[in-house]
Amino acid sequence: MKILSKIKLRALLLLAVAGLSMGLVAVPVAAESLKDLVAGETGVVKEVFDGDTILLDSGLRVRLVGLNAPEIAHENRPAEEFGDAARVMLRELLDGRRVQLFYGGTRRDRYDRALAQLQRDDGLWVQQAMLEQGGARVYSFADNRDLVAPMLAAEQQARKNQRGLWQLPRYAVRAADQPIKPLNVFHIVEGRVHQVKNFRQQIFINFGADWKHDFTATVEGGSRKAFAPNFLMSLEGKKIRVRGWVDYYNGPSISLNHPEQIELLENVR
Repeated sequence: MKILSKIKLRALLLLAVAGLSMGLVAVPVAAESLKDLVAGETGVVKEVFDGDTILLDSGLRVRLVGLNAPEIAHENRPAEEFGDAARVMLRELLDGRRVQLFYGGTRRDRYDRALAQLQRDDGLWVQQAMLEQGGARVYSFADNRDLVAPMLAAEQQARKNQRGLWQLPRYAVRAADQPIKPLNVFHIVEGRVHQVKNFRQQIFINFGADWKHDFTATVEGGSRKAFAPNFLMSLEGKKIRVRGWVDYYNGPSISLNHPEQIELLENVR
């Protein structure tokens, strides 16, 4: 990493911590957002591993569901930009604090981590706080889709104010008609849908006329039932934003398996 990059990231980290210490994260009425979920375990946060994973004093590892924070260095992989800053941000919010877990979908992942929304002992909704400060991006799953709308609103606020990771080109929203790099990572992409095609039980949402090279969002046959009837076909001509892991098959593409991966941007600034 270049020295200039290190200096910039250090400055971003200090700004993130300063923002928290000055009270820029307002305590939201978390009970209203979390009231429809199932209350789970409680515990004191013993360790913060990264920007979206913690350890409770009970030994339970918790993955903050709905978030994707930049990675820290691990398994011989270098840290992603803002990864260390995101960990500091979450540590400032949670270190030594008691939290309540809330479940709205699948409760454990393959690593036996709890997949939960978190409420701090003073009522603060942790996911919302991280998103408002730009410590993470919204990252939902087909089996964990609760509270995406308010989380997207928090993310939008951070992006508008260029907080946290939103100051870095690496995490900028990609334009569908421009090159999308790097591949095989999580991206947010927006543009106007050129055409929607139903081919062999797959839906192809093409953002350009050249489907072999332009950006495309795809919905596999088995995932179509997650979407309202005719919703996908109705996207033709609309400006939308999609999120997911971008790979390359006949151009850059994102696979969609639940509607919360799509944001309609018509009449949205």
